[in-house]
Amino acid sequence: MMSKLPILATLFGAYAEVLKNLGVLVRAALLPALLMLILSVVTNALGSGFLSSVVFWFVSLPSATLIAMSCHRVVLLGPDSLNNPWSLYWTDRETEFFINLIILSGMMFLAKTAFGVIFLMAPETAFGMAVPWLGIALTYIVVTYVQGRFSMVLPANAVGKKMFLSASWYLTAGNGPRIAVVLLMPIFILAGVTIAFSQLESDVSLLGVVGIGILYVLTFLVEIAALSLSYKFLQASASSTNA
Repeated sequence: MMSKLPILATLFGAYAEVLKNLGVLVRAALLPALLMLILSVVTNALGSGFLSSVVFWFVSLPSATLIAMSCHRVVLLGPDSLNNPWSLYWTDRETEFFINLIILSGMMFLAKTAFGVIFLMAPETAFGMAVPWLGIALTYIVVTYVQGRFSMVLPANAVGKKMFLSASWYLTAGNGPRIAVVLLMPIFILAGVTIAFSQLESDVSLLGVVGIGILYVLTFLVEIAALSLSYKFLQASASSTNA
């Protein structure tokens, strides 16, 4: 029987790993993040809309691949495991990661569309309170659950191990809700800090915008680190179960 993923230990461990390796992670993410920023400015200049969003998503995936790969390897193998401290490299490992990222992104888009339609009929009132956001919240929770069940292929790819989507689903059996909570909590924390900041400061200053931007980047890295630690725990649990 698979052990239960410790939610708090995994969550706190993810923040600890990011803070401990912050210098290495920032250096590795800096150039890919700048490229994503430039691509965002260019696509916004072309006009907002579904087509421009799809174009930005596709052309920014290589940069996201480099950032995610670096973070996974630092958490699972240590900072010395990076081929280049500035993420300026591309091997067969990155190509496999990139392909899996496209597949997972496509699956999540379809899941979001399907469950969005299903939960569109969620009640807008509950116990006398207005809850028009309920359908969106339920969609996000279910999609995160599905994402967590399949996403173990990413940290596996990052450390050079092949894993099929079916193997990820099997590895996460019994821990899907726990993985979803681990992935959702950093988003809730970020949302809470952002809302509190907006309430305290009505006129958002440049410093505030930069601060929120830094929090977004840290949250992204924590999400990746949480996925890495979840994979590490589940792999160890599976090995001890099969021994």
